[in-house]
Amino acid sequence: MDARFKDLLDRCLFLDLETGPGGDIHKIGAVHGDRSFMRDPGRSIATIAFRDILRLTA
Repeated sequence: MDARFKDLLDRCLFLDLETGPGGDIHKIGAVHGDRSFMRDPGRSIATIAFRDILRLTA
């Protein structure tokens, strides 16, 4: 793999949102470097998950 491409991937945040037909977020996941997380329904996704994304990229 080209070193520049690997460097780019190492700095990217990959975000996965599973949504329903009405646009509701059912699950959220993120990967940054070698760290990742996923949140399921039943938790305050907007508050908890986005706070965790900020921690993930810090």
